[in-house]
Amino acid sequence: MGGGDDLIALNGSGHSPAAATIDSFRASGGDRIDLTGPHAVTVPGAIDAWARLLKDHGTMTLSEVLEPAIRCAEEGYVVHPRSADSWQKEIGKLRHDPTAARIFLPDGRPPVAGDIFRQPELAATLQRIARVGPDGFYRGPVARDLVDRLQALGGLHTLEDFECQACEYVNPITSNYRGFDVHQCPPNGQGIAVLLMLGILEKFDLSEFSPNSAERLHLESEATRLAFHISDQTVADPRQIELPTEDLLSPEHIAGLRNRVRLN
Repeated sequence: MGGGDDLIALNGSGHSPAAATIDSFRASGGDRIDLTGPHAVTVPGAIDAWARLLKDHGTMTLSEVLEPAIRCAEEGYVVHPRSADSWQKEIGKLRHDPTAARIFLPDGRPPVAGDIFRQPELAATLQRIARVGPDGFYRGPVARDLVDRLQALGGLHTLEDFECQACEYVNPITSNYRGFDVHQCPPNGQGIAVLLMLGILEKFDLSEFSPNSAERLHLESEATRLAFHISDQTVADPRQIELPTEDLLSPEHIAGLRNRVRLN
């Protein structure tokens, strides 16, 4: 609605709890964050971002947008073979948490392709959000349930962290790939990895190789590996650390990455 030429991005990734600082982690004796632990969990930003986008640019209400998801959660949906395969591979992780196991391992096993999977509790949460708006998630019983569970696991989350969640409009980061401007949400989004990949690949003549050839896949795999290595090492909350985005996307830095790719 009311579109213009100025590009904007919405960062709805959510932030870490206010108490999650380097000093607090050091005080607890930890030197790393377990990917399945509570410290890896940010305050979810998606619900706030959905509502903001709809309010500022949408043509439907939040209730209308959520209706199909509520119906799928309530009535169930058919498990796709691809999803069933991933579900099977994560049995150990799901069994590690009793609540996850109760929800995602019905009858003690992962659903198989063709099963109907229902999530009545998710449907109830989405119905509350549809009825109340974002406060249906960030305040009241849903937020209390999330905070209580995270704190029981050792998390630093508080109700105030949820109440203070707010997405923000930011300027996109941009690079040019063979005449096309490509725009991504800046860090702490992962879009910088896409721009790095394209920069690495730009000087290679991909038309020399068929799309599914070993040579083409090798080039794309190497570009992906290098880009995500940089992303994993540098992308963080811009409120906590100054990110060298321009340096990372500079022609000199990308040329250095490209020089590390070997066709053999």
